[in-house]
Amino acid sequence: MKKEISVEYKQVDNTSTGAIVINYSMDKDNDALNLVCMVTSFYPEASTWLRMRKFGMRAVSRGKAYMPVFDHDAIDRSVEMSLFIDHAYKMIMKQENITMTA
Repeated sequence: MKKEISVEYKQVDNTSTGAIVINYSMDKDNDALNLVCMVTSFYPEASTWLRMRKFGMRAVSRGKAYMPVFDHDAIDRSVEMSLFIDHAYKMIMKQENITMTA
């Protein structure tokens, strides 16, 4: 099932801020959680760093909380894109009422 979230994001250098809308689907398989996200709209200034329109995230269950798994593909991302994906992950987990590890 696809869901939607509007992620408010402020760039590291504080030059731009705005909402980025993401459609996402979530799949739980035993102790693993897979998120697939697709950016559907974004503020104009984000086009300089938001090069990926589709991205995924994985997490594993540790007791009652989920911990994100390191993604080797993240090495090729810009710092801004990586920070945005981390922020989007936190916002989605909050919207889904899923506890994350610290």
